[in-house]
Amino acid sequence: MGEVIERDQKISANMDRIESSKPESIRMRVKALREKAAIRIRDVRTALNDDPQHAKPFLPQHVEKIMTQPDGQTYMACGQWNLLVETLG
Repeated sequence: MGEVIERDQKISANMDRIESSKPESIRMRVKALREKAAIRIRDVRTALNDDPQHAKPFLPQHVEKIMTQPDGQTYMACGQWNLLVETLG
């Protein structure tokens, strides 16, 4: 009896994998990732604009290293952002 249950669980897991690989499922996941990234971008903007002291601990959650590059008479902050996970590492 245990073997039947185990096979049923494997079949169910395989069906879930097949279902999640369908184009409409992939589109929904991509859409959700885009929405999450847009929310994180707004969070970063809010943190930087509202309270720079609050932004200091917030930034390392999303970027490993920030470099400044001359841009005319100002400097531009550059770095590789990670907006899809809670923390880097």
